[in-house]
Amino acid sequence: MNSQELRIGNLVGFEKFDGTGLSIGEVTSLSVRNHHGIDSIGVCRWPIGKEERKVFLGETQTFGKAVGIPLTEKTFEKLKIPTSFSFASNFEGRFKNSAVWIEEYGEGEELLPHIQFVHQWQNLHYLLTGQELKIEE
Repeated sequence: MNSQELRIGNLVGFEKFDGTGLSIGEVTSLSVRNHHGIDSIGVCRWPIGKEERKVFLGETQTFGKAVGIPLTEKTFEKLKIPTSFSFASNFEGRFKNSAVWIEEYGEGEELLPHIQFVHQWQNLHYLLTGQELKIEE
């Protein structure tokens, strides 16, 4: 995950040191800087809406590692993220068959293979609609 892809409000994963999986957090501030050789992305809420703590893109002794949350059917369902959105009157962004597509109604569709994580889906939605993606908590 590239720290320059992130915006306030993006969802990211947080790998736990004990190997118990991935927590989901929301970026609440950005302060991209190098901290002892590791990119800091600022402050995130873990879990969403709860405690805030500093997060890094690389592993440290006291913090886990922030990572992109892969786009899967299960992720969309678990986080209650919309799998499609309309923009510019005759276009639609869609997640189908484990990939992101842009479709022009009646004209065809184009695969966007570089959109692989939830924060990228959020950013695509914002870029094309000018509105934040609504995610239920």
